[in-house]
Amino acid sequence: MLVPYLGLDGKREVNNYRKIIFENPYLKPGTRVRDSEYALIGYAGLKGRFSSKLTYNIKASYSRIDSMYFYENYTGDTLRNQFIPVYDNVSLMDIGGEFTWHQSDKLQFLVKAGYFKYEMDTLQKAWHKPAFQISCGAGYNIRDKILTTANIFFTGSRYAKGINQDPIEMKPYLDANLAIEYRYTKILSFFLRLNNLTAAKYQIWNQYPVQRFQFLVGFSYAL
Repeated sequence: MLVPYLGLDGKREVNNYRKIIFENPYLKPGTRVRDSEYALIGYAGLKGRFSSKLTYNIKASYSRIDSMYFYENYTGDTLRNQFIPVYDNVSLMDIGGEFTWHQSDKLQFLVKAGYFKYEMDTLQKAWHKPAFQISCGAGYNIRDKILTTANIFFTGSRYAKGINQDPIEMKPYLDANLAIEYRYTKILSFFLRLNNLTAAKYQIWNQYPVQRFQFLVGFSYAL
């Protein structure tokens, strides 16, 4: 089955404080981020399935965005360990696709990739935005009692603004995570989450290296 599609759209992206802090917790306190205006979104793609188990969606889009925000290190203090938003009008080309394999109700796989090209009006680079991302994930469900999810993702190089105004290249990175949940009853479950299994050393935000390996153990109880 093959379904071609295309369209034109536009939207206003509301950048409220909750969204921004979840995205970048190192934002300078009290900073507000302006909303972004997607004046034009043109897209086209193909979606469908190769078989009863394998589905796909391949899409290309072009967007013209007014007041798109990016993060720069705040230079008003010595450490420069906080961020402030900067804005630019941007033309964004986004080409991507995803493939899903439904082996059964218990086992599923997902592969997703995207390429992004930013054309800026004034800024040197699209700060902290990668040009390429790819991820692979799998989920396994054993009788709705034990749920396991695993994912591997690769993020391409990004740029941050340096002290002397020159771009600093942030290296690409590969990461892997694993999560296991055991549903003891309908209201009580236990979980284990393992992050950065490869102990990769990288930065998501300039000057903020991630933890080399992390794990979290806990339980949830619903009243």
